[in-house]
Amino acid sequence: MNFNEIKNLFKDNYNNLVDSVKESANQLFGRTFDISSTLSDESNTIINMSSLDFPRFHISFKSSGKNNLNHILSIEPKFILSLYAWMIGDEPEDSITSEHSEGIQEAISQILGQIQAIFEAEGVSLQIEEMNSIMMESVDPAVTAIEEEEGLTVDYVVKSENTSFKIQHFLWFLSTNETTSSNADEGQNMADSLMENMEQTDDGQVSVNPAEFQNLGPAGSSGGQGSPSNLDMLMEVKLDTVVELGRKTMPIKDVLKLGKGSVIELDKAAGEPLEIFVNGHKLAEGEVVVVDELFGIRITQLVEPRERLKSLTK
Repeated sequence: MNFNEIKNLFKDNYNNLVDSVKESANQLFGRTFDISSTLSDESNTIINMSSLDFPRFHISFKSSGKNNLNHILSIEPKFILSLYAWMIGDEPEDSITSEHSEGIQEAISQILGQIQAIFEAEGVSLQIEEMNSIMMESVDPAVTAIEEEEGLTVDYVVKSENTSFKIQHFLWFLSTNETTSSNADEGQNMADSLMENMEQTDDGQVSVNPAEFQNLGPAGSSGGQGSPSNLDMLMEVKLDTVVELGRKTMPIKDVLKLGKGSVIELDKAAGEPLEIFVNGHKLAEGEVVVVDELFGIRITQLVEPRERLKSLTK
């Protein structure tokens, strides 16, 4: 994809991006923000990066979904110190420490998580991963971090009360779109094949009938006798199971004030069923029980079998 394509992609999603960032930032920092942006006409990201004054604070991450992108947010150090001070309700310090870096990275992570949730609510797959933060003392290592010269540079002006700062956003395409799409199709095909061999019994238990699948070996091989069943192999995969008592969104400044004896009020009323998540997807609801002095959960409701299977194969 070329410069114009990535520019159009950004423009198409700009309103969702900015609205989500402003809303999340208002909650995290306890201030109202106004954000404006300008798209650079220069497609060479290295030239654009070289024009900045250093040192600068850089946050890098990858976004994957319909399009796979590399991102670098280049931020003025003074802005980092101000953001951190607003989070904890204190005055800005003179220099950035690891504490500032970790706090701001967590704040940006929460903002990106809100963006991801908005896109997914509209049926658009988006994953944010591999986030890192680093203080770039000079331009040379900053330029080296850019893997592709052709990309988009966005200049943001962020205003809050009497302060104004600039952020540069560099983004360029990865070359894994086709691979990601292919893997997603394979996962869906596996889910459909498994579903054909599942049946729901009267007591709510799921039984699995023997099934025949194509051999998982190299392309073109027929798979002789003695090769393991694909279904048997899949049944040995271990999945993380989480029982969720409740949730609450808290500004970082409130999290930092927590201490021994603090009480966090959750969004779930006493007596409501707890939610059971497998592999990050809701599988069932249940109630707490005690089994041999250990907590357990008795399932009271399951999601539909087809939806259940789809969630396990994502």
